[in-house]
Amino acid sequence: MTWKYNLGVEKEVHNLILSLGLPSEYIGFHIRGGDKFLEHKIEPIENYFSRNETCIKNVFVLTDDYTVISNIKKMYPDYSVYTLCEVSEHGYFHGDFINQDTAYKRRKLIRLFASIDILAASKLFIGTFSSNLGMYLGMRSPTISKGVDFDNWIIW
Repeated sequence: MTWKYNLGVEKEVHNLILSLGLPSEYIGFHIRGGDKFLEHKIEPIENYFSRNETCIKNVFVLTDDYTVISNIKKMYPDYSVYTLCEVSEHGYFHGDFINQDTAYKRRKLIRLFASIDILAASKLFIGTFSSNLGMYLGMRSPTISKGVDFDNWIIW
């Protein structure tokens, strides 16, 4: 009722998701970087992995900083990592984003929407409930959601 794409966006989101070749079972992480430190401390990567109480070694990571992906691959070489984060991304800064052209913003938002749908379909979602995305996924998919900063999603 509240999350319905128009046909063009739905097709783009679907194609992005298919392009990843995700396995049927995976864990989803949302690991923020960028300007997140202005709102809440950045949580170490280890805190996310310590919340994974499954045996699943496939992870989809939504992040705005490809350094996170590089670090995960070094720290957890036995995991298969999937992401839509691009190598050139090194944090989200809202002031920079709003100054971009419409095509750039649309492309980034489509990737964000695809990532949210991927996380909502994961066997387990682990993120920060202090972020808007973590709070949203906590509400959307409460039975699969775990926070590294708070036990439950909260409204400030």
